[in-house]
Amino acid sequence: MVPWTRRRAIQACAATVAAAAAGCTDADDAGLPDADESDGIDDVLTDVEVETLRFDASDDEVIEETETDERRSRLPYVVEREHLEAIEFRDDPIDDVDDPLAFLRAIDYEEATGVIVERELEACYEASVQYVEPRSSGEGVRIQFCQGKRDPDVECALDDRQIQVTMLELPVAYETPPGGFGSGYSGTFDVPPEQLHSEDGDGE
Repeated sequence: MVPWTRRRAIQACAATVAAAAAGCTDADDAGLPDADESDGIDDVLTDVEVETLRFDASDDEVIEETETDERRSRLPYVVEREHLEAIEFRDDPIDDVDDPLAFLRAIDYEEATGVIVERELEACYEASVQYVEPRSSGEGVRIQFCQGKRDPDVECALDDRQIQVTMLELPVAYETPPGGFGSGYSGTFDVPPEQLHSEDGDGE
């Protein structure tokens, strides 16, 4: 059987939105592989290891994952080093890097899990990870991003569009990929749920 590839649920919000727009759009991605019950994160995480890469937006796939009869899609989660052999990034990143997968290769998968999220943005904007929280279903995680302007020193054209690939290291080792994933994007900084609860006193 010839392996095939397609754009994954890692492009959590495929629709383009105004980068500086306030508010938040959530996406709980469907179609992820079923997984056994796994222990995940219990609390909101505000300090996780993150690495980003950028590519010019085009019709070409940025991330390709080889599938076979024995291996179905596992993205956006990477739960074992061997999975990286089936993942390939486009070979023309804007960033000057020798190995786009170096961040994921450095993860100790006995102790942690990798996550890959892909999003199209205006070239002068970026999506920064604000926090990671357990999904309400208890399966997988939801990542909240703040979308804003990049550093003024960054050379970019307002009418250009780019793909930002965000890679995270979660401090939990899943035996199998969780069956769900979610993400949210906001043009303003959102207070993590645990801080909001603390400020409200009783949280009601």
